[in-house]
Amino acid sequence: MAITEAYRQGGTGVPLILGTLTAAATASTVIDLRSQDDKYRFERVVFQYVIARIVTNVVVRVEGSLDNVNWFNIAEDDNTITQLTDGTYAAAYYGLGEMNYIRLYWVSEAGGTAATIAVTAKVTERVAN
Repeated sequence: MAITEAYRQGGTGVPLILGTLTAAATASTVIDLRSQDDKYRFERVVFQYVIARIVTNVVVRVEGSLDNVNWFNIAEDDNTITQLTDGTYAAAYYGLGEMNYIRLYWVSEAGGTAATIAVTAKVTERVAN
Protein backbone atom coordinates (compact mmCIF):
# COMPACT_ATOMS: atom_id res chain seq x y z
CA MET A 1 0.00 0.00 0.00
CA ALA A 2 1.49 3.32 -1.06
CA ILE A 3 1.99 6.11 1.49
CA THR A 4 2.40 9.84 0.96
CA GLU A 5 3.64 12.08 3.75
CA ALA A 6 1.44 15.10 4.49
CA TYR A 7 4.29 17.23 5.79
CA ARG A 8 5.83 17.32 2.32
CA GLN A 9 2.85 19.30 0.97
CA GLY A 10 0.57 20.03 3.92
CA GLY A 11 -0.28 23.69 4.16
CA THR A 12 1.19 24.54 0.75
CA GLY A 13 -2.12 24.39 -1.09
CA VAL A 14 -0.72 21.77 -3.46
CA PRO A 15 -3.10 18.80 -3.78
CA LEU A 16 -1.92 15.26 -3.14
CA ILE A 17 -2.67 12.96 -6.08
CA LEU A 18 -3.72 9.65 -4.48
CA GLY A 19 -4.33 7.55 -7.58
CA THR A 20 -7.27 6.04 -9.41
CA LEU A 21 -9.21 3.13 -7.95
CA THR A 22 -10.49 0.58 -10.47
CA ALA A 23 -12.28 -1.94 -8.24
CA ALA A 24 -14.33 -2.06 -5.07
CA ALA A 25 -12.66 -3.15 -1.80
CA THR A 26 -9.58 -1.04 -2.59
CA ALA A 27 -8.17 2.12 -1.03
CA SER A 28 -6.42 5.25 -2.18
CA THR A 29 -2.82 5.96 -1.37
CA VAL A 30 -2.53 6.44 2.39
CA ILE A 31 -1.72 9.87 3.80
CA ASP A 32 0.65 9.86 6.79
CA LEU A 33 -0.63 12.79 8.87
CA ARG A 34 2.45 12.98 11.14
CA SER A 35 5.18 15.57 10.79
CA GLN A 36 8.69 14.44 9.92
CA ASP A 37 9.79 14.91 13.54
CA ASP A 38 6.49 13.51 14.92
CA LYS A 39 5.81 16.71 16.89
CA TYR A 40 2.50 17.49 15.23
CA ARG A 41 -0.31 15.99 13.14
CA PHE A 42 -2.25 17.46 10.25
CA GLU A 43 -5.87 17.60 11.29
CA ARG A 44 -7.86 18.69 8.23
CA VAL A 45 -8.13 16.69 5.03
CA VAL A 46 -10.48 17.24 2.11
CA PHE A 47 -10.74 14.39 -0.37
CA GLN A 48 -11.91 15.16 -3.89
CA TYR A 49 -12.99 12.06 -5.76
CA VAL A 50 -14.12 11.86 -9.35
CA ILE A 51 -16.31 8.90 -10.23
CA ALA A 52 -16.72 7.73 -13.82
CA ARG A 53 -18.85 4.97 -15.38
CA ILE A 54 -21.27 4.29 -12.50
CA VAL A 55 -23.88 1.71 -13.48
CA THR A 56 -26.07 1.78 -10.33
CA ASN A 57 -24.10 3.14 -7.35
CA VAL A 58 -20.71 3.38 -5.69
CA VAL A 59 -20.18 3.39 -1.91
CA VAL A 60 -17.10 4.99 -0.30
CA ARG A 61 -15.93 6.03 3.15
CA VAL A 62 -13.04 7.90 4.74
CA GLU A 63 -10.98 5.65 6.99
CA GLY A 64 -8.41 6.36 9.67
CA SER A 65 -5.71 4.29 11.33
CA LEU A 66 -3.26 4.57 14.19
CA ASP A 67 -0.88 1.92 12.85
CA ASN A 68 -1.48 1.75 9.05
CA VAL A 69 -2.65 -1.85 9.51
CA ASN A 70 -6.04 -1.68 11.22
CA TRP A 71 -8.53 0.73 9.64
CA PHE A 72 -11.81 2.21 10.89
CA ASN A 73 -14.59 4.36 9.45
CA ILE A 74 -14.05 7.89 10.76
CA ALA A 75 -17.72 8.88 10.46
CA GLU A 76 -19.08 9.20 13.99
CA ASP A 77 -22.27 7.39 13.00
CA ASP A 78 -20.29 4.78 11.00
CA ASN A 79 -22.12 5.81 7.82
CA THR A 80 -20.81 5.37 4.31
CA ILE A 81 -21.29 7.66 1.30
CA THR A 82 -23.36 6.40 -1.65
CA GLN A 83 -23.09 8.13 -5.04
CA LEU A 84 -25.58 7.38 -7.82
CA THR A 85 -24.15 9.34 -10.75
CA ASP A 86 -20.79 10.15 -12.29
CA GLY A 87 -19.32 13.37 -11.00
CA THR A 88 -16.90 15.15 -8.71
CA TYR A 89 -17.54 14.80 -4.97
CA ALA A 90 -15.87 15.73 -1.69
CA ALA A 91 -15.47 14.12 1.71
CA ALA A 92 -13.84 16.04 4.57
CA TYR A 93 -12.17 15.11 7.82
CA TYR A 94 -11.80 17.76 10.50
CA GLY A 95 -10.05 16.18 13.43
CA LEU A 96 -8.04 17.11 16.47
CA GLY A 97 -4.77 15.50 15.47
CA GLU A 98 -5.69 12.10 16.86
CA MET A 99 -5.00 9.96 13.76
CA ASN A 100 -1.73 8.98 12.15
CA TYR A 101 -3.06 7.80 8.77
CA ILE A 102 -6.06 8.48 6.55
CA ARG A 103 -7.36 7.18 3.22
CA LEU A 104 -10.45 7.00 0.99
CA TYR A 105 -11.82 3.45 0.79
CA TRP A 106 -14.08 2.14 -1.98
CA VAL A 107 -16.54 -0.09 -0.16
CA SER A 108 -18.72 -1.47 -2.97
CA GLU A 109 -20.19 -1.04 -6.42
CA ALA A 110 -23.64 -2.15 -7.58
CA GLY A 111 -24.84 -2.91 -11.08
CA GLY A 112 -21.48 -3.61 -12.70
CA THR A 113 -17.72 -3.36 -12.36
CA ALA A 114 -16.83 -0.56 -14.76
CA ALA A 115 -16.59 2.43 -12.40
CA THR A 116 -13.36 4.23 -11.55
CA ILE A 117 -12.58 6.72 -8.79
CA ALA A 118 -9.76 9.26 -9.14
CA VAL A 119 -8.74 10.56 -5.70
CA THR A 120 -7.00 13.82 -4.75
CA ALA A 121 -6.65 15.37 -1.29
CA LYS A 122 -5.69 18.64 0.32
CA VAL A 123 -4.14 18.59 3.79
CA THR A 124 -4.14 21.65 6.05
CA GLU A 125 -4.08 22.77 9.68
CA ARG A 126 -1.65 21.12 11.99
CA VAL A 127 -1.84 20.58 15.73
CA ALA A 128 1.01 19.90 18.16
CA ASN A 129 1.16 16.54 19.92
